[in-house]
Amino acid sequence: MTDAIDITSGLTEAQTEAANLIAQGVKAVDVAEAVGVDESTVSRWRRKAPFAALVQRINSEAHLEVIGRMTDLTNRALDVLEDLLDYRHDPGVKLRAAIAIVNASGITRMTRASAHAAEAVEPDGASMT
Repeated sequence: MTDAIDITSGLTEAQTEAANLIAQGVKAVDVAEAVGVDESTVSRWRRKAPFAALVQRINSEAHLEVIGRMTDLTNRALDVLEDLLDYRHDPGVKLRAAIAIVNASGITRMTRASAHAAEAVEPDGASMT
C-alpha cells in the first residue's frame, strides 16, 4: 500500500501560521497583519487546495480533541451519578441523580417521538393526515 501524499508539504512558514490563525477563527485582516502580508494574499491562499487542506486538518484535529475530552468528562460525570444512585442518606439526591441520567440518555425524547408517531397512524396502518 502506498503512503498518502501530503499536499500541504509545500506551504511556507507564513502560510502555515496563517492557516493556524484562520482555524482559530482569526479574521483575515488580522491574519494578514500577523504574518506580514496583504489581506488579498490571505484570500488567495484560502482558495488554494493545499492551504485549505491544512486549515481543514487543523480544524479536524481540534474537533477530535474536543470529542475525546467530552467523552472523558461524560464518563467521569456518569461515574459520579452512578455513585449518587447508591447514596443512602438523602433520597432526594438519588432521585436527582436518576433524573439526570434519564434526561441525559435521551430516552424521554425518544419515547415522546415514538408516541407522536404512533398517534399519527391509525390502527390499520393508514396515516391520519
